[in-house]
Formats: sequence, structure tokens, C-alpha cells
Amino acid sequence: MKNLLKAIGFLLLVMTVYLSANMIPGLIIGIIIGLQHVDEIATSVNPNELITNAIGPYSIHIMIFAALSTLFMMWIFFLGRKDNFISYIRWRKITPKYGLYIGSLGIFLNLLFIALLNYASLYLPLEELMSQYSELMTLAFDTNFFIILLGVAIVAPIFEEILVRGVIFNDFRKATPVWVALIIQALIFGIMHMNIIQGTYAFLLGLILGLLYLRYKSIIAAILLHTTFNLTSTLLSSFVPSIDTFMGIVFIIGLLGTGLLTWLLYSQYDAGNYLEEIEVLANAIEE
Repeated sequence: MKNLLKAIGFLLLVMTVYLSANMIPGLIIGIIIGLQHVDEIATSVNPNELITNAIGPYSIHIMIFAALSTLFMMWIFFLGRKDNFISYIRWRKITPKYGLYIGSLGIFLNLLFIALLNYASLYLPLEELMSQYSELMTLAFDTNFFIILLGVAIVAPIFEEILVRGVIFNDFRKATPVWVALIIQALIFGIMHMNIIQGTYAFLLGLILGLLYLRYKSIIAAILLHTTFNLTSTLLSSFVPSIDTFMGIVFIIGLLGTGLLTWLLYSQYDAGNYLEEIEVLANAIEE
């Protein structure tokens, strides 16, 4: 019970910091925009929507600030916990072979999720939710490409994996059965995305990332898969206008690639040999 209360308390503490770090700059930007467009807001039928649309292009900037601020505060909190932050999150190297498998899996998983989301929107009553999701993504991606790349493909994967898999998952594993901790961390990962569509597939991705983290005992493995997953989305949304016309091909490629790489990652993994490979790699780097 003591470990469970500690896990819940630390979760609430970090989430409070993260939400505050998102809200404060958003509020400041909203006030500035409001002062610059007083007349438009005064005559608008829906002033809240006007301000929200104006803040949208800055959402990735805000996310980067919130992620880095929360990461710094987590490090400070760990000084109080007297845990070694790097060791606790398992910042351990992975071999190039498994790195290639994991990075490629992120790409194929993304294609599979895109196709499944597309099919779900065709056969399920998701019109309103999909419309809200598309509008949110359009607003968020209405900024400089390199800011998108930095925020979505670099900062977000590093921050979210360290927080969710490295800290929250490990905290709850001390207090609950591993399968319960796995579900909890995936739920938190989904909720952090703040909308139903993105939160749903983030929950599924969170389960996969949690299993990968358990298997390879390395936060770098989870970060790598998350990075290539997000990078694929970023590149497709920025440079490919529409893939709806060949969604069947996307689904087949995503399914086959995901299946093959999952089989390779689990069938070729041997804990003893893997740790020996890591040690050899570490020695080679030091030399």
C-alpha cells in the first residue's frame, strides 16, 4: 500500500507540473492575442473559438516548453527521492541490429494505425470526433516544419517515454502486478493526448511501448520506436496530401511489416546474448 500511495502521489505531482506548464504559456499567449484583436473578439459570435484558433499554431511551442520544464522538475524531484534518475528509467544502450528492428517497427506500426483509424472512421459513427481530431491536428501543424519535427519527433518521444515508461510504469510495478502497471501507464499515456481519437490509439501504442520496455529493459528502445512512429506521422502529414486512395496497400504494408518485425524482435531475443552484445558495444564505444 505504501508503494502504491507513493506512485499515485508522484503521478499527481508530475501531472500538476505538466498541466501548469501547458496552461501558463497558453494563458499568456491567449491574453496577448486577445489584446491584439480586441475589436474582432468584441464583435465575434464565438470569441473563445477565435482565441483557440489563434493559439493553435503555438500548441507545439507550448508542448516543447511544458515537456522540457516537466523533465527538469522530475530530475529535481528525483534528487529528493534519492534515486539515481538515469538508472531508474533504465537509460541503457541497445545494439544496432535491434535498434534497426525497433525503429522500423515504429514506421510500420504507424502505417497500420493510420489504416485502422481510416477504416474505423468509415464503419463507426465517428464523424464528429474525427472532425474535431482533424481540426486539432490542422491547427497544431500550422507552424514551421522544423518546430513540428523538433516537438513531435524528438522532444515528445523523449519526454513521454521517460515520464510514462521510465518513471510511472516503474513506480506502479513496485506497487501492483506488472499487467496492472502496464494498463495504468498506457491509460495515462492516452489521457495525456487530451482527445478521444488520439488518446485511443495512444493507449494501444502505450501497451506496445510498455511491453517493449519490459522486454529490452531500456528506455532508449521505447524512445526509438516512439520517435520513428511520430516521425512517420510528421512526414506524411507534411509532404503527402492524401493516402486515402491507396489505404488498402498502406494497411497490408503496415500489417506485414509489423508482424514480421514483431516476430524478429521476440524470436531472436535472448537475454543472455543480448546483454553480452550490449557490454561489447559499450566497451567498443569507450575505446
